[in-house]
Amino acid sequence: MQIKSKEVIYLDNNATTKTDPLAVEAMLPFFIEKYGNSASNSHVLGWEAEDAISEATQYISNLINAEPFEIIYTSGATESNNLAIKGLPFSEKDHIIVSNIEHKCVLETAKFLKNEKNVQLSIVECDSYGRINVEELKKQIRDNTKFVSIMIANNEIHSVNPIKEISKICKERDVILHVDAAQAIGKIKIDVRDLGVDMLSLSSHKFYGPKGVGVLYIKNGINDIVLKPLLLGGRQEKGLRSGTLPVPLIVGLGVASKISKNIFDNGQTELSKIKGLTEKMYFALRSEINEIKLNGANFENRLPGGLSLTFPNIDVGQLQFEIPHICFSRGSACSSGHLDYSYVLKAIGITPEQAIGTARFCIGRFTTEDEIQETIFSIASAYKKLYKKDNFNHLMF
Repeated sequence: MQIKSKEVIYLDNNATTKTDPLAVEAMLPFFIEKYGNSASNSHVLGWEAEDAISEATQYISNLINAEPFEIIYTSGATESNNLAIKGLPFSEKDHIIVSNIEHKCVLETAKFLKNEKNVQLSIVECDSYGRINVEELKKQIRDNTKFVSIMIANNEIHSVNPIKEISKICKERDVILHVDAAQAIGKIKIDVRDLGVDMLSLSSHKFYGPKGVGVLYIKNGINDIVLKPLLLGGRQEKGLRSGTLPVPLIVGLGVASKISKNIFDNGQTELSKIKGLTEKMYFALRSEINEIKLNGANFENRLPGGLSLTFPNIDVGQLQFEIPHICFSRGSACSSGHLDYSYVLKAIGITPEQAIGTARFCIGRFTTEDEIQETIFSIASAYKKLYKKDNFNHLMF
């Protein structure tokens, strides 16, 4: 069955995901019936809220193989990353390392420490596939290296990093390892014990939970890693994150975590479906557009669902204009009269001209085979219409 062009096809699941209906259903009573403050421990509505958070925390802990006391709630991965980095007591003698393709919130926070606290900062580069070179990281660790932050998987090119190898190196040198799991959570199995990480950030809305809530996992809680809070107030979350807890959002995050855990525990059929649709879309488009380029790692070392594709000799912005019913992202964007060029694409060797023709697609849990078939047909048809040998002459960086 071919989908009508007016029906929206959502393929931007790295940006955000649809909230699972089961999560929404579980959240609703905590907006209008069980609306107590979880810190109000003197009446039934407060007790219900506290119990709901305890249950959600257990679901989240089960998903990443953590203990409930190791979970700190935040507003999302950006805050979690800031707390993990800014919260550590650094001095001018300390050295930290991050990669060149980390999310902006990690890169900007690391630069803040360098500029405001005079912390020594090194940037480890990825290879042409968007993966961190473990040997290069090893060379950059010094005697005064205190902290390393490496994302599990990149949000633009979907490449997955060898975190276990990185963790082993950090442990040998007594270096704290933080990982940003915002893109990886729910797509690949994450076991904090197996990975050997000290801190991990995640965001609910990246795996079918509500927007506005996230988690910072801290190994052994606040016993082993001392962090200073970013927000001061009522000392909620063991004194690390003041503010009334958003009970409905945490409940939704808990349900999303429970669903993901069930998927991993029961044959991963859904993830196999996503992987199959991803490969089908890529190989079908490649058969129609011979020079199309897949950016990032091969299918064995990338997130299921993710495709970063460079289309030769077209502007992806024009492609979006031709097929507005298909939601996806592009590798360059026009702002303030000039084109911004993705630093992630630049890091893996994509030229400015190629970036103009680069698009990011991410297939998710609710994507259907009919939608992928329509997407393949629409992209191939629009590409053939737009194809011009000299398409980039007017586009300058």
